[in-house]
Amino acid sequence: MYDDKLKNVIEAILLASYEPLSVDKLFRIITSKVKTNKSDILSAIDNLEKDYKDKDIEIAKVASGYRIQAKSE
Repeated sequence: MYDDKLKNVIEAILLASYEPLSVDKLFRIITSKVKTNKSDILSAIDNLEKDYKDKDIEIAKVASGYRIQAKSE
């Protein structure tokens, strides 16, 4: 999957989710529609984190997975 498209899909899924999502869960959700792999998903998350560097939100890794949240600053 094209990197920006995958990044957008992950962002939308995380924004819509009520709970943090693991890479495994993201993989299951995304691969039900398109082919990708867990490495690409982690790379897209890393790129999202870089995109959010200068914004008031961030991708946070918690025990149960990833979520989008307001920065604590």
